[in-house]
Formats: sequence, structure tokens, C-alpha cells
Amino acid sequence: MAAMGGELGSLHRQARRLTAAGAEALDEIVAEEVAVALVYNGVSHAVMMATPCDLEDFARGFSLTERIVAKPSEIYDIEVEEVERGGGGRGFEVRLDIASQRMVALQAQRRTMAGRTGCGLCGVDSLEAALRPVPRSAGAGKVSRAAIQRAIHASPKPQKTDSAPLR
Repeated sequence: MAAMGGELGSLHRQARRLTAAGAEALDEIVAEEVAVALVYNGVSHAVMMATPCDLEDFARGFSLTERIVAKPSEIYDIEVEEVERGGGGRGFEVRLDIASQRMVALQAQRRTMAGRTGCGLCGVDSLEAALRPVPRSAGAGKVSRAAIQRAIHASPKPQKTDSAPLR
């Protein structure tokens, strides 16, 4: 499922690191994120970005922490299906069959307002809405190495912490 030979949940991507000495080409491994729709008893509830690993566990955890269900036994079945959309959009639908009294409560509390910040998926409740075609930017702006170096030197020094730096 992962592109460019990565394991499920990760991707190999070509990157370029700029240093004071010049630039170097790198093959980086990065986390893969895809749109994941949680569908309860046939009704799409929420879409979020997630790594496409362990989606059944993700759906169980989400359902419990969001109090959609009170206990795991109120989830009767979970099915995960990969969905391809036009334009190369890819996502997953996680379909949960839950207790009818929990579904009634969920429908009573449905969210209706789309978020305007972050990744843009807040409030989106279907893969169709999440994977809609986005117009490509016509901009071809480039930033010079000198401008990047000036920005780095003008930035405040990193905050000191008691813990070791992340690597």
C-alpha cells in the first residue's frame, strides 16, 4: 500500500538538505498519512488524517474516547476498505456496526461546523468531501539558498531543555 517501496505506514521520499557547505540528496523515510473516514451503522461521522496501520484499533480507540460507545462490546463489527478517488486521492473507510442505542445518541450529537484551520478536515464527515480535487497552484516561486541562510541566522536560538535533543 505504501508508495516508493516503504512499509505500510511509511514512504520513501527524495529530499534535499541544504547546509552551509552545499546541498545533499537524501532518501528519507516519512510517516504516511491518509484520510480515514469513520462510518457508524452506515452513516459517515468523521474524517481525519491517520497512518493506515491498525485502523481497526484506531477506530475502537476513537469510539471509546469520544464516548460513541461505552465499552468495546458495543462494537459488533469493523470493516476497513481502501477507497481510491479520481486524481490520485486515496483514503480508507472504517465501517463500524455499533449498538443501536449508541447510534441514536451519536445522531443526536452530530457535528455540523467545518473547521477553518489545521489540515482542513475538521468537520468533514465523508471521504468524498475530504478527497475532493484541489486546484493546483500556478505559482513557481523559488527561494534562494542565501535567503534561507539569512532566515536561519535571524531566527531566535532554540529553547534549551533538560532532555536530550530529538534525532
